Amino acid sequence: MGFGLLGTIKLVKDLGVLFNVSGPMIDGIKELYAKKNYNRKESERLNDLEKAMSMQATLNEQYENQMKVVQSTLEKIEKSLKVLTYISVGAIVLSLAAIIIAVLK
Repeated sequence: MGFGLLGTIKLVKDLGVLFNVSGPMIDGIKELYAKKNYNRKESERLNDLEKAMSMQATLNEQYENQMKVVQSTLEKIEKSLKVLTYISVGAIVLSLAAIIIAVLK
């Protein structure tokens, strides 16, 4: 369980650099696991698990929304690069035609 927690915290920190959501999530996860006591009732453990799953769902939702924004931006960039490529090819063809005309005269 400890390895999973440390891995989750590290992943949230790494993603947080990109999305600025790690601070509250990590604090919440640490708080839940800091209070962990093996002598507690099963209902308390289930409540803590529910809270952790709720926080994870929130994080996943924020991540998905941000990925949608990134994806749409990348699609726009790809479209712009295609247009730029076509314009560049057209300019090359015109340049070659101008060079050929200049050499033949």
